[in-house]
This record gives sequence, structure tokens and C-alpha cells, in this order.
Amino acid sequence: YTEETYTNSLIDHNIPEMQRIDITTVVLQLKAIGIDNILRFDFISPPNSLGIIYSLEMLYSLHAIDNDGKLTELGQKIATMPIDPKLGRCL
Repeated sequence: YTEETYTNSLIDHNIPEMQRIDITTVVLQLKAIGIDNILRFDFISPPNSLGIIYSLEMLYSLHAIDNDGKLTELGQKIATMPIDPKLGRCL
């Protein structure tokens, strides 16, 4: 890199992974261990609220959570699988 690029374009630290990735699996695992209020959970580096809302909508569309945001029986089965919830729903 040129010195100008290094000082002006690069950020000092990487963006935390929780703020860069799809956290649907994380939300499902938190629900599986009994943490229902994901928006109020004390993450070390909290994801943005839109990411959490997207994850909840995805879990609802997979029928892993119900209208009240509670884990369904299918959601419990998906949570036991060490794969992405979308793939777990297919199985």
C-alpha cells in the first residue's frame, strides 16, 4: 500500500464478525438455550438491530419460531443440527 492509502483509506480495526455476518444461527442457538429477548441480549460486540430482525424473520419463515417468538418443536430440532438453519429445515 502507499502511505496515503494506509493513512487515509484503511480502517484501524476490523469490524467485529457479529456485525458482518448473518446471525440467524446465533439467534436460533440463543432461543434454544432459553434466551427469548434477543434484542436486549448483552452481546460483547452487538450486531445491528436490522440483522437481528432479519434473523427473527428468517426463523419465522422457516417455522422455527412461532408468532410470539417462541421456539417451535421444529425449531428445537433445527437447533440441534450443526448447520445453517435453512439447511436444517430442508433436512
